[in-house]
Amino acid sequence: MHWHRKPAVRRVALACALVLLAGCAAPQETLLATGPLANLDTAYEAWELQQQKLADVDMARKTRADERIKAHMALNGAYARWESEKSAKAEDELARKVRIAQEASDLVDRLREVEAQAKARLAKAEGANVKRAEREAQEAEDQRVAAESAAAHSDKAVERARVNAEQEARNSLRQEQEAITARYQSAENADALAKGVTEVEPYTGWTSAVVNVRIGPGPSYDKVGELAAHTEVRVTGVSGAFYRVSDGTYIPSRYVTDSPTAEDGEEDAAAEHSPYAWQTYVANVDGQEAVDSCMGGLTYSPAISNAMGRKYYPIHVHCSGVPILSLKNGDLVYIESVGVYRVVDSKDVHKKDTIEVVKDVKGDIVLQTCYTHSDAMRVVGLDDV
Repeated sequence: MHWHRKPAVRRVALACALVLLAGCAAPQETLLATGPLANLDTAYEAWELQQQKLADVDMARKTRADERIKAHMALNGAYARWESEKSAKAEDELARKVRIAQEASDLVDRLREVEAQAKARLAKAEGANVKRAEREAQEAEDQRVAAESAAAHSDKAVERARVNAEQEARNSLRQEQEAITARYQSAENADALAKGVTEVEPYTGWTSAVVNVRIGPGPSYDKVGELAAHTEVRVTGVSGAFYRVSDGTYIPSRYVTDSPTAEDGEEDAAAEHSPYAWQTYVANVDGQEAVDSCMGGLTYSPAISNAMGRKYYPIHVHCSGVPILSLKNGDLVYIESVGVYRVVDSKDVHKKDTIEVVKDVKGDIVLQTCYTHSDAMRVVGLDDV
């Protein structure tokens, strides 16, 4: 008999056990109705409820364990697929690297082959040309020795040739000036040139600075040359502010003195009373980089000159360009190897302005510099004197 499966039997057995422990022999009915067995059913039901809860917890635990097992199995499957894909990619990458290594090896072999062929051809060429190279070297050495020997014996001849060439150049320039003068002093123009010229007793003078030589008594006449400072001239006539000299050309009278050089102690005074507001020179030719190189003089700008139709000379204000800021109309400026010019116009412009803004500045040439610590520029126009 499975007595443990029948609740009534279990209750009776439990009650008897309790009675025996209590030391009383009351009837079964009395025990069931009174005493410590009165709440037995309630206690048993609570115990069964507790057992049911434990069973539910155990079932939930088993369910979660099953779910973890399933998740682990799914993860193992994904990991296996990832491992498979990774292995496939690794094999592809390895194959690619092997292929690249093989191609590189083939290229190295080819380069070595080409290098070997080149060395062979070079060795062959060197062997074929060594005698010719030695022969040419010997011929060159012989020519050098002969040239040095000839040069050593021809110093005087070279010097004479140089002197003769310089004399011929001076004669040629003089002849050219005389020809130009003669052309303008023809019968057609003789009266116009002679008009207003006062004949004087010829006397000797000297230029005090570099002056322009013109075919007539005024800056509107063509320039035919220049005379250096302290050059001796023979004055034969006077026309306004110009002297006529012995060859019929004209120079400004204010640059002719009675002595070839300043007297002792007068050089500083002569420099202080120089007729020029500024004396400068052309240092280089190029664009803005040449201007910024600060060579100490003007820079001739071909690009801007072509755009303006006249010569344009910029200079950096920190590279001897400050005097441009103080030039005013009427000031004379001497530019070495270029000529003497008079200021006739000036204008302040902005660095961002176009070339069109500068085109209205008057003058045969244009000088330009910048103001310090400013975006403004000073543009000065000058006429040839």
